Amino acid sequence: MNGKSTGNLVYLSHYLGTDTPMYANEGQVMRIPLKCLDHGDTANLERWSLNNHSGTHIDLPAHFFSDGNRLEDYPPDFFMAENICWIDLSDNCHSGKIIDIEDLQMFSPDPATEVLLLKTGYERYRGSQTYWNENPGFADTLADYLRRTLPALRFLGFDSLSLTSYQDRALGKAAHRAFLGTQRPILLIEDMKLSSLESGCKINKISIVPLLFSRAEGSPVTVIAEIEIQRA
Repeated sequence: MNGKSTGNLVYLSHYLGTDTPMYANEGQVMRIPLKCLDHGDTANLERWSLNNHSGTHIDLPAHFFSDGNRLEDYPPDFFMAENICWIDLSDNCHSGKIIDIEDLQMFSPDPATEVLLLKTGYERYRGSQTYWNENPGFADTLADYLRRTLPALRFLGFDSLSLTSYQDRALGKAAHRAFLGTQRPILLIEDMKLSSLESGCKINKISIVPLLFSRAEGSPVTVIAEIEIQRA
């Protein structure tokens, strides 16, 4: 592709805060001040309270399987990749939409793709009730399709609250098990910030940095990507 390119680093994660949306609108991120300079203390200090699937986070196999892999089972380089594909599905995503094989068949990701990011456009509803109770979900059949067509795939990420559509929770459970089960699980990155990905944007590198909590079956992650924007 001809043209001038510029590269820069962007966060593909949301900041955690007390307004972070939660699945089923249950739970809340809490910040409790313990010390405050304005009150005469020698430093500022807070206690944070949150569940491990708050904000942009990763689902590991142990989230749905008692014998599944946990955070310690993955080396640091597992969370870094250079073969990344992102697909914009926002024109076809609506309330409760179930993303299935036919939604992806028109695209041709490189078989070497390690990280697949799907932009649903639902990030625009983040902060409203629509984000958690009308979010698109994913079909369980999509897992084996991606394993067949993308044999190097390790991560599926998207900008909606959960793989599960709140309007079809039974299917969501089946989909989680389909992606996270088998000998080749595809790990899930939910509630991503993909608004910075626009037409002509290529992701060169990505780092998915989990909060290192022992025996974790899921963890908030900071996702940092190097993007290149092709300009005419």
